[in-house]
Amino acid sequence: MALSKIPNNMQTPLALTTSDMPTGSVLQVVSNQNISSGWIGTSSTSMVSSGITQSITAKRTGSKLRVNFHAPMAHATQGHIRIGLSRNDIGQRGTAYSFGYQNKDQNSYQPMIIDFVDTQTVTKDVTYTYTITFLSEQGYTTYLVHNSSGYYLHVTEIAG
Repeated sequence: MALSKIPNNMQTPLALTTSDMPTGSVLQVVSNQNISSGWIGTSSTSMVSSGITQSITAKRTGSKLRVNFHAPMAHATQGHIRIGLSRNDIGQRGTAYSFGYQNKDQNSYQPMIIDFVDTQTVTKDVTYTYTITFLSEQGYTTYLVHNSSGYYLHVTEIAG
């Protein structure tokens, strides 16, 4: 159909606000990625920050936040590595083994992956920061990210 035959009110770009979007719609995606990070390691037996963080400012109250993390090559020459996820306002998410565990005797160089939908309430215009945490169960140096490897951390806001 020729543009001249389309009514003027249908030619203007549609301007939806976040409040117009139906439940389940993606409202925004923010990312932190590094394709050649260098070693990120610890020998701590308590959860510590990896330095990998991503903040998101909610556009709509009641949304869900989906967190995707991938480190393709975690490494432990001795002992075991465990990863976790923390949110600035409520702390550590999940249980001790919710997000990932590597036993160096059985699966060294295993990818560490988190795909988590955080159903805790979010409020419009509040900034939430997710941090990837990790520990070495026996106190040996373990690496969440292997030298010359990388990682990504994406946070997606989904309309609730």
